[in-house]
Amino acid sequence: MLVRALLQHPSVLILDEATSELDLKNESLIFHNLHQNYPDTIILLVTHKFNHEMKISAEFNLENGRLSHMSSAL
Repeated sequence: MLVRALLQHPSVLILDEATSELDLKNESLIFHNLHQNYPDTIILLVTHKFNHEMKISAEFNLENGRLSHMSSAL
């Protein structure tokens, strides 16, 4: 599914637990390649685990359906 979406060169890419079964090294490799090859694509990542090696511009944490934390590197 991810490859099919990337072939469309989307302006926004929503990934819901797309890398949850990967180890941190492979997850980091995928996101490095996404940033390098799709620099103008907005990536919205929904995850239960946070990889501190990922380059992110904003982080939103939800607890019990409510926004509990927000930070931005912009």
